[in-house]
Amino acid sequence: MTEAERTRYVETVRRVSTESAYRQEYRRIINMHQRLFSTGIYQKDQFLPWHRWYLLRYENLLRQVDCRVTLAYWDWSLFSMSPWNNTSDRIWYPGPSGLGGNGSDGSSGGCVTDGPFY
Repeated sequence: MTEAERTRYVETVRRVSTESAYRQEYRRIINMHQRLFSTGIYQKDQFLPWHRWYLLRYENLLRQVDCRVTLAYWDWSLFSMSPWNNTSDRIWYPGPSGLGGNGSDGSSGGCVTDGPFY
């Protein structure tokens, strides 16, 4: 994603998670994953189809706010040796197009401690 696309994505997620028109459906989608986590959605025969459906549902919610927003494919192989320390794409930083710090300093237990989703 370009920096502008990431900024648009971050702002859209912030809107669906806070504005009353979208917040209930957003919480429903998030809670569904938590509720079904131990029911088989991570077994090999269910993982891909269930998560494709789940991400489409999430993406469609985001599109209700901004039809230009899509979920990007992240080519994990490009960052597989150090996924959290890639600064060239400015993904893991607290700025407007970042997804927050990476929580890798040890004091946060690996949790995001700053940025738009903190």
